Formats: sequence, C-alpha cells, structure tokens
Amino acid sequence: MVSTGFTMQRYRCAGIELYGTEGTLQLIGEDWDPKGYELWRSDAGCWQVYEAASRWRWTDGLRHLIECVQNDTPPIITPEHAYHVLEIMLKTLESGKDGTAKPIQSSFVPPTFRERTETEAAHLVHDPGHS
Repeated sequence: MVSTGFTMQRYRCAGIELYGTEGTLQLIGEDWDPKGYELWRSDAGCWQVYEAASRWRWTDGLRHLIECVQNDTPPIITPEHAYHVLEIMLKTLESGKDGTAKPIQSSFVPPTFRERTETEAAHLVHDPGHS
C-alpha cells in the first residue's frame, strides 16, 4: 500500500516508512529535511537508530534544472528514468486491482552524482544541517 498526501492535519510518525517482510525502515524527520533513519530488523529484534546531519539540499532539483537550462546541458535524471518510475506507479495500481505481481519492462541507466565543490553564500543554503 502506498499512502501519500498533504491532507493530514497532524502526525507523529516519520515522513516516509517502508515495511518489508524482514523489517521496517522509518525516516527520522521530514522527507524534505531528514535527520536520519530507524531500522527494525526482525532478526535483531530491536530498533537501530542512524542519526546524521542532513546533507540533502531539498532544493537541489530546482537548482540543477536552472543550471541545465543556463548551460544547455542535459539533466542528470533522464526521460527513461522518469518513464521507469511512472511504469512502477501504474503497475502498482494494476497489481492492487487484481492482486498479482506485474512485470516491469522499462529500464534506465542509473544517474551518477558529483560532489559540490563550490562554496555557497550562507543565505543561499536551504539545508539547516549543511555546514
């Protein structure tokens, strides 16, 4: 089951939770401002907490898009990647209707990400965990 939306008035749990046959993974903090994650592994029988200062800049997608337009370069995420994500979403809907697994036909070359080397002015950094 996938549940998403901005219609909840209040909640006390992580922004993202994944439930599997061998455990549970919960994001600590908001999905746009992660503070780490908690992992429940059935074989360990306890929660393991992994806290880390956020290094994810939630505005990087927009920054990247603007840089691509300005520099006339292709974006890191390709149309094939987006199509693959869409296919997964649509197959999930189909699978939910009849209860059978659906094969995913599409594929994509995984993106590679470079480390940022330039220093940004502090007032332009939107990640409170960024140092």
